[in-house]
Amino acid sequence: MKQDNHAPGARHRIKRTLGMLAALCAAAMVAAPATAQEVTTPQEHAKAQRWIQTLSPVEYRGMQLCRTPLIAELGSIDYPQAESVGSTTYPKLCVFHDPQQAIDALRGKIPEAMKRIESQEHVEPLSTANWAQYRKAFNAYDNTHDAGSAGALDPHTEALFLTFFDIFENSSDNLVIAQAAQVLDGKRAKLQLDTISEVETELSPSLGDAVSDSVQGDYLQQQTPPLRQLNRQNEYQYAFRYAVQPNSSYRYYKENDCTNFASQIRRAGGEPFHLPTWGYVSGGGTTAWVNAHAFSKFFGWKSWAFDHRKFSTWLSPGDFIGLDHGIDGSCDHIGFVVATGSDRGNYRDYQVAQHS
Repeated sequence: MKQDNHAPGARHRIKRTLGMLAALCAAAMVAAPATAQEVTTPQEHAKAQRWIQTLSPVEYRGMQLCRTPLIAELGSIDYPQAESVGSTTYPKLCVFHDPQQAIDALRGKIPEAMKRIESQEHVEPLSTANWAQYRKAFNAYDNTHDAGSAGALDPHTEALFLTFFDIFENSSDNLVIAQAAQVLDGKRAKLQLDTISEVETELSPSLGDAVSDSVQGDYLQQQTPPLRQLNRQNEYQYAFRYAVQPNSSYRYYKENDCTNFASQIRRAGGEPFHLPTWGYVSGGGTTAWVNAHAFSKFFGWKSWAFDHRKFSTWLSPGDFIGLDHGIDGSCDHIGFVVATGSDRGNYRDYQVAQHS
């Protein structure tokens, strides 16, 4: 979604995919608290609201977050204490108990795949310092090696990578949640996002930040818009037309274009702008326009599932679906269902229009 895990120049196509409704995130360094002389401006307060709302995970009924077989292969999980601002509680994302142990476990399970990525993408071995750069290398490699081709990653290896990065980024995301809570609680004047490391440009909440700052209004007071009858035919036509070649009338976000494309499809179907939360202005999209988790939180979801067969039987053409790689309560990818098909035994076939 989440980070949407694909690389620059990644394939844009209509393809079959797994999906579950659920988050995507950003990461920052914690800066020193504000001095007593500093005053939080309305703009900084709104920015803190937007970031904490975007990053905080959701809960799935009947499912404990971050308890999957893939995560178990990588190490144990911690659940950091939530942040409280007045009577409002903002949960944090789960994290690896020992990040270095998780890296060692990943390399121990798929050493040859990691060697191929490092050799072909010219990246240093994975570490706590270069994980964001390594994720870009993984994305680039994965998107240039189609399933069945020489050197392609097998499904388990690909899923293990996606799960690892989904959880590994959460420590940095939690720093942003903590910093935003301090702003909202009057303990800090502003977010120190100028100290963000290289991962700022990796993750899509930052993509809509400047645009959202230019739009007046209270982000958290925006309610989920009422359900409306959208023009499905217009959505389908738009999805097919621009699945491969992005619409030049909109900004293209390279690695993180999935939600931007989904928002364009929804707009083509007749959804009005809901500023300041969801919309396209000044040459870019607001946070909920470009961020998978913010998009799913704003428009809401009707169901989620952890069984692919059950999930696939619920789908209908015109549905927007999300994918949470690590089941950490944070949506990583958004796609648009353009067709459903016959029963394949383990699932019912369906096609999804999506960007990387």
